[in-house]
Amino acid sequence: IHRITNPEEDARDFLFQRGPLKSSLSCPGCSSAMNLVPCSSKKSSDLLIWRCSPCSRFRNIRTDSVLSGQKLTFSLFLQLVFYLSIKSLVNVAISQLIGVSENTI
Repeated sequence: IHRITNPEEDARDFLFQRGPLKSSLSCPGCSSAMNLVPCSSKKSSDLLIWRCSPCSRFRNIRTDSVLSGQKLTFSLFLQLVFYLSIKSLVNVAISQLIGVSENTI
């Protein structure tokens, strides 16, 4: 799990390849295909956004995914999914392993 979650960009790429993040998106305004473009951390902490060239609309890369509205980093999300798949771990142990509160889990 450490290999695919470090650095954060590797975790993001893994999620694009495996499905939780969409690999393509249509613009809700003009239905054109949107492009992934780099952005500043002020616009998105994920450092990538979907951009429509014809109408210049933007969408978050987490749009329409299980990660929509979540503040977890991609690395923490993957670690959480991994540890939740191990049935012998309880929420307290998982929260300590990945450094988040039990409420997050």
